[in-house]
Amino acid sequence: MKDHIRIVLVGEDKTGKSSIIYAHIFDSWQERVGPVIPEFVLSPALTSAQVTVHLVDTAARTPDKVDQELKKADVLCIIYDLSRPESFFRVRDYWLPHISQLGSKVPIILAGNKADIKLVGFLDELNKEIPKLLETYKQIEETIHVSAKKLDVHGLFDFAIAAVLHPIEPLYDRNTCDLKEDYSQALRRIFWLCDRDGDGTLNDNEFTKFDNRCFGETTQGSKLLQVKKLIYEHLAENPTIGGSPGDVNDDGINFLGFLVLHKFFIRNRRTDTCWVILREFGYGDDLKLRRDYICPIKMEIKPHVHCVELSEAGTRFLYQVFSICDKNRDGLLSTEDLEPLQAIVPDPCLFMQNINFLPSSSSINVKQFLLLWSLAAFQNYAHVLNDLAYLGYGDGVTARKFVSPFRIFDRIKDRKNRSLFQIHLQGSSAEGKKLLMNNNEASPQKEIVAKYHVVDGQEKILVMNQAVGPKYQADSVVDLACIIFDANDREKESQSLISDTQCSINEISCAPPCFYLSIPTKPDELTDSPTNDCRELEKKVGQFCCSMGVSGPYKYKQATASSADTTPPTSTSPPLSALPHALLSLSPSFSTGGARGGSYELSLEEVYSTMLRIAMDPKGHVVTKPMKLDKDGSPHPSPSSSSSNLPTTQSSTYSPPRSRNRNTHNLLVFVGIGVLGVAIIAGCVYASRKWDISFQQQPASVVK
Repeated sequence: MKDHIRIVLVGEDKTGKSSIIYAHIFDSWQERVGPVIPEFVLSPALTSAQVTVHLVDTAARTPDKVDQELKKADVLCIIYDLSRPESFFRVRDYWLPHISQLGSKVPIILAGNKADIKLVGFLDELNKEIPKLLETYKQIEETIHVSAKKLDVHGLFDFAIAAVLHPIEPLYDRNTCDLKEDYSQALRRIFWLCDRDGDGTLNDNEFTKFDNRCFGETTQGSKLLQVKKLIYEHLAENPTIGGSPGDVNDDGINFLGFLVLHKFFIRNRRTDTCWVILREFGYGDDLKLRRDYICPIKMEIKPHVHCVELSEAGTRFLYQVFSICDKNRDGLLSTEDLEPLQAIVPDPCLFMQNINFLPSSSSINVKQFLLLWSLAAFQNYAHVLNDLAYLGYGDGVTARKFVSPFRIFDRIKDRKNRSLFQIHLQGSSAEGKKLLMNNNEASPQKEIVAKYHVVDGQEKILVMNQAVGPKYQADSVVDLACIIFDANDREKESQSLISDTQCSINEISCAPPCFYLSIPTKPDELTDSPTNDCRELEKKVGQFCCSMGVSGPYKYKQATASSADTTPPTSTSPPLSALPHALLSLSPSFSTGGARGGSYELSLEEVYSTMLRIAMDPKGHVVTKPMKLDKDGSPHPSPSSSSSNLPTTQSSTYSPPRSRNRNTHNLLVFVGIGVLGVAIIAGCVYASRKWDISFQQQPASVVK
């Protein structure tokens, strides 16, 4: 709401503009006040609206100065003389077209001065012309007759201030004689917030709380009956405004009746009542929620440093929203149940967009509901904060009592305390990405998938998204990069991927931890007798993992009918029957050497758990000793480190190691050698000087 209002009076000379300002300021009449009164400022204590008002007088003989003031005005008062009809025709033929030509959109008050000496014959013609002007120029908010001599001018400035603080233009369309879409959507949200039992009707108790909140009054039974009677009569007299008398009954007022009540306010020039209600529920002049209403406290969040998750207060609020939307109390929200959210929250709503990231279903449960909001908060916390405010989070709460709906974590330091992790799937195996993201053949390929997964007794949220293209991409926001390659790649695209990844990691210091996973693009072509290309790629990947100080690579393949006897770990993930193959078993090694080649086999659930463990604690999975290489160049884990770092086929609790930055390691070695060399030189210099001093202190005879 504006705290400074600039009121500019324009019109022909000798229409009484200066006298009107003088009478309003000093509440007295003076015959001669000068051609133009200097700008006068009224303090908030002198105005009914408690705002600072600037009163600006103009002279028609200085058109350049008048145009400057027209551009700076918040509201225009066009004055004409009721005793001089030509002054009104000048308003019609010059002033209103000129103001429109300047592009001014501010409200206009059309005022006829000298009402004490008005011409009776002119009034009939005036009454015919005024409706035409109102139809042509929608900026005209009010028409009024005043008299500076009788000191009847205060109403003019009250209308001018109200036109700025309580404009009708954003609320009502004069062409269609109906409420504008933005205003109707705002009223729908206000109605939804007041209808706490979710039955679609404001009962007497709910309407009383609404009236008390907006106007500080407790609605008595007689007043409530008057409101219902007013709505009922207005509906009966104006059937074209929408609604029916049935929208008001003993049970209360439904939404259509609520709209009719506000149409009544506007048609009876009570826009101040409409704006009091809007501002009480957080709306600004643009009919959008104010920033201080959305978040009354300051939140310092750096996207590349911090991670945002729902707090306990935010989760509890969303539980309440779910309960209100779940009208049939079956624990599920259907598409029809979610329609109120779509109507209340302005587009685009991240929550509604994220529904596409769940498996296709006609309804969602409360866990999926919270999962979608958690994902949205992780993606864009500011957008979600705005969406939650529209749903009523923090409604009516002061800044001192406001509790943030988010928990803020440091992405690196607070990994173990976080609940949501983002995994970037990269590589050339498109079929492997699809399998990890739990997309069956009947559903379209999705770019992002969010799911719950239990690891080490803790429920975490796993967000997997696909990289664009097969090449490695470093992103500081990603918690783990899963590099997927195809060991059965005949086009040797996977070999190029591994080489590019090695070069990228060596060049980037802030690269996220990596997880190397072998998934065949065409499982039918994978046999226990691999080709030379398969062995060559396995050797190359093993050498790369060895050079980075990690164990790997990891691989699995879909189970066949004869090998589908392994039961996956218990998890909250969707059942494996939704996958292209019913089960994933531990895959055979590419070579007859088994684990000797450095390749470890994991099932699908073990892959999820392993990725989460690395994301939660990358440093805890660094191999203490590099793996040795066989004579043929294949990596072979050293006996001292294999016992604690290699997985077994009977346990899924193994946490794979993380790649060590070779540049950092080499730098530490170089610095250590340098420090050792400096220490040796310093010791030699010190010993040499000490020997010289002891030699000089010997007696001369001894020297001879």
